[in-house]
Amino acid sequence: MPNWAERRYLADIALGNVRGHRFIEENTQRPLEHLREMNSERVQSDLVNRVQESRAQFGSEMRKTLLEMVRVAEQALERARAAKTAGSEAALAEIDRLEKIERELQAWIDSRNANNAGQAFRE
Repeated sequence: MPNWAERRYLADIALGNVRGHRFIEENTQRPLEHLREMNSERVQSDLVNRVQESRAQFGSEMRKTLLEMVRVAEQALERARAAKTAGSEAALAEIDRLEKIERELQAWIDSRNANNAGQAFRE
């Protein structure tokens, strides 16, 4: 009794003589084409899903980043307003202080001039 390899060899010769290989090829090509199409559809579907997931994740990250930027900008605006208010008050206080010094200096100059005028009159 011939072994498996010998049977296969004899079948190949017999199929070759009756062109049976074409029948086998045609019957194997259809399922292979079907598998190739299904595989390409699956790959395409996976790719579309990944793009959609990436887009959703990117959108979420962008929203978080923009919200953080708005929060930081609002805090900076509050600090700027507080600094402006404090700066205005500080500037007014400094002007008052400088005006007081100016009055004291003018009084000192006036008293000095009065003393010098009195001494010049005496001489």
